[in-house]
Amino acid sequence: MTKFILTVLGEDQPGIISTISEKLSNRNANVGDVQASIMGGYFTMVLFFTCEAENNCKDIDNKMTFEKELLTSLEKSNCKIFLDYIEEEEDLNDPLDPESKLSNDEVSTVTISAKDKPGLLAFFSKYCSSVEISITSLRTVKYGETFFIFAGLDGEFSDQEIEKLVSNGKSLGMNINCNINKV
Repeated sequence: MTKFILTVLGEDQPGIISTISEKLSNRNANVGDVQASIMGGYFTMVLFFTCEAENNCKDIDNKMTFEKELLTSLEKSNCKIFLDYIEEEEDLNDPLDPESKLSNDEVSTVTISAKDKPGLLAFFSKYCSSVEISITSLRTVKYGETFFIFAGLDGEFSDQEIEKLVSNGKSLGMNINCNINKV
């Protein structure tokens, strides 16, 4: 199996995801994870996909050919395309892969809201690292003066760790509201 990461950046317009997914589908590529959003007015996407060796992935293996084909089909959006081949030895820690190094037995989601202040994301991610919890997905959004963190975690915070997260945030002037759901 051949693994790829495709990164796309361009002017937002309808049909970008449709075009890319159709091109991949035509080659029997299997799309795994996709993260797409509008950031600063630009469409951004990171997409992980795989191809079986016997499928129509020969031109994907030729990175320049596939990138050119995508750029031509997305010409109106002025997209930039980056296609990276992942060596088989590399471990992506895919939570859906039973052989992944992620634990798969304790997965949770966390939503944090706080008044926007520089360092909130750094504080949260450093705290997760200090209690050995991996952030497997992350989205941040700012609405007015409120900053939200939505995170998927490989692991689960204990009640004491939640209390410490909130109290440490308060000591830094961050009023953190934290909701955690075990999946």
